[in-house]
Amino acid sequence: MKGKYKNIATALFAAVTIASSLAGSPTEHKHDDLPPQLAALNFKALPKIKGISRTFAHLDPDYANRLASMFIVMKQQHGYDLVMLEGHRTAERQNSLSSGVTQAKGFQSFHQYGLAADCAFMKNGKLMTNPSDPWTMKGYKLMGEVAKSVGLVWGGNWTFKDYGHTELRTPQAMYAMSMARRGNYKSSLALAAL
Repeated sequence: MKGKYKNIATALFAAVTIASSLAGSPTEHKHDDLPPQLAALNFKALPKIKGISRTFAHLDPDYANRLASMFIVMKQQHGYDLVMLEGHRTAERQNSLSSGVTQAKGFQSFHQYGLAADCAFMKNGKLMTNPSDPWTMKGYKLMGEVAKSVGLVWGGNWTFKDYGHTELRTPQAMYAMSMARRGNYKSSLALAAL
């Protein structure tokens, strides 16, 4: 297989093999646990930070499955070890970031719905996030291709570049965010619980 088709095939295979481990309640895993397939590949979870989750257990199961597939493809095909910087994020945490880091306020981001994660790379035990570094930027571009192959939106394609960000856009989350933009937070909270 060539290029992107190999990525798609590998990602789909990975998705099928891990789907059963991610199905069901997102609370089946302990807070710092990774899906078994990622733990077996020696992926690491970063320490806890208040207001954010760095675990797959707090992500929407469909998004978690696609993200785990991306982690596997990035490691097995490209040699990049990914870590999750921020997955599910509270509205308070989102609001604290909305003054320059992001343009979205609480419940206006896919992070509040477990449908987004910000990721970075580990190299020789060091966290690599700087897109000015050629190795890191190459990884982000590869990550964008793999994300697209598993049906995710990559923040590196936006005008406001967010290279480590991927998200899964669902109709429920899109509607909830439109309610939040109109100030209807009660509807957003109800939809976030779905």
